[in-house]
Amino acid sequence: MRNLLIGVIAAMTVAAPAHAVTFTSAGAVATPGGPADPGLAAHETLLVDFDHAAHAGVTVATSGNATLHTGSTSGVAAAPAGDASRYLALGTGATATVNFAGLSLRTISVYLGSIDSYNRIDVLNRAGNVIKTWTGNDQPPHNGDWFAAATNRRLFMNFGQGDDVGAVRFSSSGVAFEFDSIGGTIAGVPEPASWALMIGGFGLIGGTLRRRQRTAVRFA
Repeated sequence: MRNLLIGVIAAMTVAAPAHAVTFTSAGAVATPGGPADPGLAAHETLLVDFDHAAHAGVTVATSGNATLHTGSTSGVAAAPAGDASRYLALGTGATATVNFAGLSLRTISVYLGSIDSYNRIDVLNRAGNVIKTWTGNDQPPHNGDWFAAATNRRLFMNFGQGDDVGAVRFSSSGVAFEFDSIGGTIAGVPEPASWALMIGGFGLIGGTLRRRQRTAVRFA
């Protein structure tokens, strides 16, 4: 029994995320009204939308020319495709730091508008050190198109268990960096793969116990 439990725990450990921050993205989706945000992943919770108070345990700190907008103004800010709500736009030299050190997150995602090469996102650990960076150069064509799926995307940041991520910092060296609808996966609720492993492990343990009960000692 002890060996079986160790095997189940080891399998769950192997399936857990490794130490690494990775980026993936999905382009704006087609709707009757035009391109729009692909939306949060199924396991994510909305953390910041700039229309309501941030989720408990999350704060947003800005510096420089960081302003909230609704709609698009040429030369100032362009709403992420399909976004009719308020969004944050960063001008040259501005920053916005989304701090979630009060939570344990496995992922963060954000809807980015009209991506340019000079847009930047730094992933910070709880000590405030940069452990991974994404820039618009990582997402060609990064030409600032207001409506194209290629430049209006939801960026997903996936964290390993050893990354100890505490904040994400947005910045721009040009006009402008626009984003909205920040979501995240709050740790504590097992993900589907983990549930499958646990259920399978419990099934193995239960089967072993049943076999032992059937193998009772008989006396003549």
